[in-house]
Amino acid sequence: MKEVLTAKDVAKLLRLNKITVYKYANEGKIPGVLIGNRWRFDRAQIEGLLDDPRRQVVSLAERRNLNAG
Repeated sequence: MKEVLTAKDVAKLLRLNKITVYKYANEGKIPGVLIGNRWRFDRAQIEGLLDDPRRQVVSLAERRNLNAG
């Protein structure tokens, strides 16, 4: 059986803010399923992001823009 994670779990695993997890899930950057009004994530898919060299990475310049606004 697959292990299901919450946005809080994903945020901790990826060391992101929970709001960022929601944003990335809505944008399709993080694979997840919206059930009602709650996001759920498959642990194997999330851990796969850490091992995938093709994953999208937010550039330093983009991070600065996000932090400035």
